[in-house]
Amino acid sequence: LQGRPLTTIVPQLTPSAVRSAQRFPDRPAQPLEVALTDHTGAEHDVQFHVSLLVGLGAEGYVLTGQDVTDTRRMRLLLGESRRRDRLTGLMNTDSFTAAVQEAQTWFDARSLAVVVFDICDLRSLIDARGRDCGDAIMSAVAGALEQASGPILAVSRLHQDAFAAL
Repeated sequence: LQGRPLTTIVPQLTPSAVRSAQRFPDRPAQPLEVALTDHTGAEHDVQFHVSLLVGLGAEGYVLTGQDVTDTRRMRLLLGESRRRDRLTGLMNTDSFTAAVQEAQTWFDARSLAVVVFDICDLRSLIDARGRDCGDAIMSAVAGALEQASGPILAVSRLHQDAFAAL
């Protein structure tokens, strides 16, 4: 960054952002969101805050930047994990319900179908062969649903041994 004008690094650093810092020096201004590329070519999401330089007998502004790339990625992963079934990786019930509702806004409801099914006698199999065997079967069913051909918009593990496809 050395030797580059600040406005080429942070093009969003407009006069209005600076004026906002001048008008409300006691309140932090809205951060400026910037996507920067580092020397390796990796992109970073950076938030910059502009504030007045107060004291020390100087006039100017302080620009503070914080790389929020990893924080945003972690939030996305955590948000995604809350919408997925832990065992199968399929949508959970809430996520599937939301997908059905969204599909109804895009398609004629008469052209949509929800198929719900369960694995017969899975409880007996788990009792006889153990939880690992039951988990393996549910994971295999989930994989088959995800790989199924046809116009499947979403698949879900609703609960225990029940699955749904839209």
